Amino acid sequence: MCLVYKVPDYNSAIQLLLGFTYNMVILDIMGVNGFELLKIAVRRGFPTVMLTAQALSTEALKNSIKLGAVSFSPKDKVLELPYFLEQVVLGSGRPIWKKVFDRLDPITVVALGRIGRKGTNFSRSLKKRSRKANSNY
Repeated sequence: MCLVYKVPDYNSAIQLLLGFTYNMVILDIMGVNGFELLKIAVRRGFPTVMLTAQALSTEALKNSIKLGAVSFSPKDKVLELPYFLEQVVLGSGRPIWKKVFDRLDPITVVALGRIGRKGTNFSRSLKKRSRKANSNY
């Protein structure tokens, strides 16, 4: 029950992001300079989910959160993508970071804790986004 646009390159993606309105945008981090496209999508007010075919990178997750993505799905969670997309829709496009973190393995959560040490800007940003996401459920 949705219309999906798939583009092969960065310039085509920019044209669509600037030329149309979307209920949700799904971007591949590596495929077409996903972080630059994320900035545009967020600026346009589109709830944006980041995907990566690579294993989870704390840096990619950190950038996704900082730049305003509402969710993130690494390679090992791609089969759960329909669940994450459904949660974004049900949450009216609000961030669902708590649900993402709940589905990550404990080792990853520990690693994220290290890069998000208490008192750092990233830690405060993550805590703020997680609180906001939690208040929506």
